[in-house]
Amino acid sequence: MFYLALAPHCSGDGLAAAEIVDLSNAKEGAFKPKHAELVEALKECCGFKEGDPEPGAVGYYLRRVKGRVSGARKLVSDSDATRKVARWAVRGASGEKLGAVS
Repeated sequence: MFYLALAPHCSGDGLAAAEIVDLSNAKEGAFKPKHAELVEALKECCGFKEGDPEPGAVGYYLRRVKGRVSGARKLVSDSDATRKVARWAVRGASGEKLGAVS
């Protein structure tokens, strides 16, 4: 579920854990999450119950599942030397970039 929720947002150059958290916090209107599927996936995978997920907890989860294949997709990372953070992306099981996923 997490890969499917994340794929539409980071199939290109990838996102840092903090950017993934920012996406999950985006709202449509006052209260409705803009990316509800991503919020639910983060709750399920990272175990946060109340409040916003912490980028550190999301980063630890991403490192733990890096390279695992799920539904013909896998999570890969590349380091951003300028910002000194990992950039996470969802790729095809053999490492190819994915197009827009619906």
